Amino acid sequence: MLPGPLDHVTLHGIANPARVDERTPTFSVTVAGRSPREVAQTLARDGVHVWDGDFYAYALMRTLGLAEDGGAVRAGLLHYTTEDEVERLLDGLARLA
Repeated sequence: MLPGPLDHVTLHGIANPARVDERTPTFSVTVAGRSPREVAQTLARDGVHVWDGDFYAYALMRTLGLAEDGGAVRAGLLHYTTEDEVERLLDGLARLA
């Protein structure tokens, strides 16, 4: 879980800031009480583009216990992602509490 107003969001993968150099800029999250599809559709209404599903990694999603609930939400942050886009993503996730 993330601290503060995002405690209803689970980040899957490396979350330790001291290990950030070990991860890719793609983040998979789930939101408590919401399906990945619902999260993606809600964020899309705010102009935040993410994906939902298993991303062809069904075995991993099954191992993580996410397959039956529709997988996860995936957001990719790259060199061209603006601070405003990141803020809209975080604000949108916060509103889904």
